[in-house]
Amino acid sequence: MYLIAEVFERGAKAVVQVPCHTIRPSNILGFDDPENPQVLKELTRALGAEVPTFTRDKQCCGGAGGYARHNRRAAMEFLKLKLDSMKEEVDPDCIVVSCITCLMWMDEAQEEMRKLGMIDYSIPVFDYNQLLAICQGHDPKKVARIAATPRDEVIAKILENKL
Repeated sequence: MYLIAEVFERGAKAVVQVPCHTIRPSNILGFDDPENPQVLKELTRALGAEVPTFTRDKQCCGGAGGYARHNRRAAMEFLKLKLDSMKEEVDPDCIVVSCITCLMWMDEAQEEMRKLGMIDYSIPVFDYNQLLAICQGHDPKKVARIAATPRDEVIAKILENKL
């Protein structure tokens, strides 16, 4: 796990997207504090990342529950609020998720939003397990190859520290 730790020790930052279904309904799941979720942040910090907070860090990504399917433009505008908050307040190197819906939506929507002129930046999105696998020496082409939002720069930083 030291590969990612080395990258993040040089100042790289990650923000996390806590998936709604892992914290609610909290009285049944009891997995994390729904008002102040920390588990994914702690796991990401364990990789050596700085994990700053930002204004909308507890906001849903907007991809679940049919929102994106029923009103794609509204869902993108909702996500844009979150992405702008990330970019302006933190300027992270990547977003870390633990939900396939968050991963796919936040990745693919950014590509669409760039094409529509809604945003002019990219924030690569990784599942936590992808980052963990890369830092354990697994081939990124096998564990993190499919993405609409470019990830090559973050992956290159990780691999530069490989022994």
